[in-house]
Amino acid sequence: MSSPESAQSMISISCSNSQGVDLVANVLKLQRYSVVFEVYNPYSIIQASEVLRDFRIFVDQRVIYAGKATVSNLVNTGIFLICEVMLEDAWIDVDVFGQRKTTSLANQLDGFFEDWSRSNAIVDPVKLVVAEAENWFVGVQKWLGRIDLGLKSSPGVDREEMEMNILSELKDGVNERLFELLIDFKGAVEDVGEDAQAMHKSYVRRQLHPHLL
Repeated sequence: MSSPESAQSMISISCSNSQGVDLVANVLKLQRYSVVFEVYNPYSIIQASEVLRDFRIFVDQRVIYAGKATVSNLVNTGIFLICEVMLEDAWIDVDVFGQRKTTSLANQLDGFFEDWSRSNAIVDPVKLVVAEAENWFVGVQKWLGRIDLGLKSSPGVDREEMEMNILSELKDGVNERLFELLIDFKGAVEDVGEDAQAMHKSYVRRQLHPHLL
C-alpha cells in the first residue's frame, strides 16, 4: 500500500506543440531517454514525429528536465491520448533532491535512476555504424560544397539547371550508399535489448540529425 507521502507526489509534464498550443499531462512511465504520458483530449493535438518544445518534467512541481522531446508513439483510446516521446540530454542536476526529507520522490524515481545507470553505454556495433555514417555525410557535404563553389565562380551558366542536372546524376549513387548504411545499421541494432532501445535511438538521432537538416 502506498504511503500518504507517495500518494501526494506527482510526476507531470508541460510543453508546447508545433502549433504553439500549451499542454499539461500526467506521466505514466518515466525512463532516462523516454517518457509516456496521457492527455485527456478526444482530439489529437499531438502528431507523430512532432517535436515538442519547452518540454518540462516536474516532480512535485520541481523541474527535473527542460528541453525538447520528439513524439515516437501515439495511442488514441477515444477518451484520452497516450503519448510516448524520446528525450534529449537535458536533465537538470538532481542532487538537490537529496535535501528532501520525504522518501516519496526516491520511491517514484527509483526505476528512473536504475534505467539511467543501466543504459549508460552504447553498444560498439552501433557506434561504428553511426561513426561511418557521420564521416560519409561530412565527406559528401564537403564535396558538394566544392561543386557549389565551382558553380558560383562560373559566370554565364544557368545555375538552377546545372544543380538539377548534378542532383539527377548523383541521386542513384547516393541512394545506393544510404541503403548500404541502413543495412549495416539494421545488423548493428539486432542485439540491442528492449530496455536499451530508447537510449540508442536518442544517441543515433543526436549524432546524425544535424547532418540531415
